[in-house]
Amino acid sequence: MLMNMPNGKPGDSTVTFTRRLQTRLWVAVMLGIVGLFIVFVGWQMPVDTLSAEKDFMSGFMLGLGSGLLGGAIVTFIRTYRLLHNPEKLRDARIQCNDERLTAITTSAGRMAWMAGMGALMLASGTLALLGQFAPLITVLITMGALGLFFVIATIYYKIKM
Repeated sequence: MLMNMPNGKPGDSTVTFTRRLQTRLWVAVMLGIVGLFIVFVGWQMPVDTLSAEKDFMSGFMLGLGSGLLGGAIVTFIRTYRLLHNPEKLRDARIQCNDERLTAITTSAGRMAWMAGMGALMLASGTLALLGQFAPLITVLITMGALGLFFVIATIYYKIKM
């Protein structure tokens, strides 16, 4: 979500590229706030030792919020450092315009997507066989959300390009 490579399109001017990075900073701040809120909600959930569902949801919320918060902090720091170092900004813009690297990154993203969905399908099948329906529902909702996000992103980039 915040990919390893700076956001940009081939042929972007320096001003447009800088604006995209500034937008990325604000997205990182917003994701950090959402992550912090999710951690707070997960921390406040009552843990009942007799009910595995409440305990599972508390751990899920804490893990999800911590992951969002950590990713947002790292993205913010990396983007901020990139914006305040003209040499690195120039190198990142050149790297973003490299068609070969863009193709490699796209292929790697597709492979990671397929591996992640395969792992989620394996996990959902395992949970169904074990009769654990609360985690199964969470995994299936996660798969549905990822699929929906993928479809929306694909449509957005097809319209944009």
